[in-house]
Amino acid sequence: MLQHPTEPKSTHYSPPPLPAALPLPPPQMKNTTPPDARYQLATLALKARRYVEAEQRFAEMLALSPSPELWIGLGQAKIGTFMHGTTTSDEIVYCFNQAKSGESQADIALAHTAFLGTVKEFLDLAGATLLELRAHGIAAAGSRRLGIFKIGVGILTDSSRHVGGAISAATLRNQGTNRVAEARAIRQNVEASNRALYTRLVAMRSAIPQVLPAEHPGLSSAIVAVDNVIFTLYPHAKAREMQAGGVSSAVGTGSVGLPQAPTTGTSGMAIASVVCGVLGVAIMPLAIPAIILGHVASSRIRRAGGKLGGKRLASMGLAAGYAVLAFLLGLGIFVALNKR
Repeated sequence: MLQHPTEPKSTHYSPPPLPAALPLPPPQMKNTTPPDARYQLATLALKARRYVEAEQRFAEMLALSPSPELWIGLGQAKIGTFMHGTTTSDEIVYCFNQAKSGESQADIALAHTAFLGTVKEFLDLAGATLLELRAHGIAAAGSRRLGIFKIGVGILTDSSRHVGGAISAATLRNQGTNRVAEARAIRQNVEASNRALYTRLVAMRSAIPQVLPAEHPGLSSAIVAVDNVIFTLYPHAKAREMQAGGVSSAVGTGSVGLPQAPTTGTSGMAIASVVCGVLGVAIMPLAIPAIILGHVASSRIRRAGGKLGGKRLASMGLAAGYAVLAFLLGLGIFVALNKR
């Protein structure tokens, strides 16, 4: 026979009476992954690194129903647009801090873990971007050397006595001039992109302590990872200035003391040394200025600490100048011996 629900099961124990109405929990953001198809499409776009599309999809869903997962997705999507300069690091920090606004320990831990993964993704993108920039820089340097060579050959083969030779020489000079101009434009773009990438690395380094608390075990390792990438990609950054605002101060106060973005350029004297060295094959007295300019350029490049390029050009100018000078000395010795 069934007993009444309120009847005690034992004479030794009576369950407490149920309250008349259970209190409702305080309103919080959803703590579950949105199951709809829009979230799946946004996640797929994020995995495929279609960051602009992912950012738009997460933003549309956030306007309807905010949740920690959507704020995290938006923050991760902003990494790609941050690399292209259309998003600031403050926006990324805002997204991840919004994901923690529910004050749930699960939400906070999820936001911290996702942010560390976002930092790693950012560093991967930075490395890939720099490899691409270096490839463009190498191609520009090769094009520039070929252009200088064509200019030199055009000058050496110029002869007003032969119309065909004069036309060929002029064509070579024009081709060389165009190549040098194109290489200069590419090099300027690469240098500007390098400075922009450096600035974004510094900004991401500053953003880490704004999301992760000082006691978080991943804070120091994340800052060190960014520092290592900065030193790897920009080996001429001033280490003493970096350590002045390094991990210890960043953990405590969030401040960073980073050096200015390294600047690079090609020594004009190194270029002049190469030109004089090439022309010295035909106009031998030019070997002397080629040697002088090459030594001065090499000295300035060493003192610049890597901020000034053109070391190979200076070496080429020195080699050409000394080769012509050695030829002149040998020729002089040969003539002197034959006169005896």
